[in-house]
Parts: sequence; C-alpha cells; structure tokens
Amino acid sequence: MADFNQILDAGDVDGGIINVVVEIPQGSNHKIEWNRKLAVMQLDRVEPQLFAKPTNYGFIPQTLDEDGDELDALIITDSPLPTGIFLGSTHHRRDEVCR
Repeated sequence: MADFNQILDAGDVDGGIINVVVEIPQGSNHKIEWNRKLAVMQLDRVEPQLFAKPTNYGFIPQTLDEDGDELDALIITDSPLPTGIFLGSTHHRRDEVCR
C-alpha cells in the first residue's frame, strides 16, 4: 500500500479542495486506523455494532492533530466507501448546503 503521507498532501485548502483517505466505511464497526510507522491500514479493534460509523470516516494526509494523529474527516455519501481509497473533497462550512 502506498504511504499516503508521502504521496499526498492536504490538498488545495485555500482553493476549497481537501484530500481525504478513507479509513472506516459507513456502517462498519471495525476501528481501522492508518499506521504511519508501517504505512498500512491496521485493524485496531472490533467495536459493538451499536458503535457502527454513521458515515465514512477518514483522515487528511500530512496534518497532525493534538493527539498526534492526522486530522479526522467525515465523508458523507449515499453508500459506504472502501478503506484505503483517496478522494479530493470540496470543503463546505457547516452552514452551507452541499449540492
């Protein structure tokens, strides 16, 4: 698997495009995380189905949050997206309607 932090950046943030890598598909109860050291997606744990993700969950490459992990991203689609795919997303503020 490609090292997303080596081949991707955060995107054209000023232009409204944010690069995102999917970690956990919508509906999954598998806690999958990007392992920066090994450059692989790694199953951290299986959570109860009650905690299945309501939307796709991923990260923004080459960013770091206070916890030392990449910044999280929620990717809203009609269907689950597979783990490990990359997409450039148009950023919308919370008060904007996406069309």
